[in-house]
Amino acid sequence: GASVFLFAMFVLFLTSTLYHGLTFPTAKRIFRVLDHGAIFLLIAGTYTPFTLGVLRGSIGWTIFGVVWGLALLGIVLKATNKLWHPFLSNAIYLGMGWMIVIAARPFWEQLSGWGMAWLLGGGLAYSGGIYFYNTRCFRYAHSVWHLCVMIGAAAHYFAVLSAVR
Repeated sequence: GASVFLFAMFVLFLTSTLYHGLTFPTAKRIFRVLDHGAIFLLIAGTYTPFTLGVLRGSIGWTIFGVVWGLALLGIVLKATNKLWHPFLSNAIYLGMGWMIVIAARPFWEQLSGWGMAWLLGGGLAYSGGIYFYNTRCFRYAHSVWHLCVMIGAAAHYFAVLSAVR
């Protein structure tokens, strides 16, 4: 499970770096789709060590299947330009990210306090960052969004680390 998370995080940061660093219009369009699809991959990849390692059982497998199904659907919709409006994508990202609350009680019983704090902190960093992604109220709002993503990813790294110990 942790390997899936780390791979998904690597893919996200690689595609994002290439998307933001490339200047050729065609390559930039392709990597924009890959970058946004990688967000779905990272959400599902983050769930994997928790659903299969912490929750286990039918609830873990059910959430695992639903999240990965939504991730694959989101990737296809992004690739075919069906999720063209940022509000649609952000709503799905948030819904997928916070879906874990349906299993909050068994999750709380299985994960350490530190693990839960890191997981919650990461979720809040990602969620709060969406404001900066959507706003153009100041010059570096998009950079703040990326800072929130890095904080969220780092927090989730420590949450996964606490879950696999």
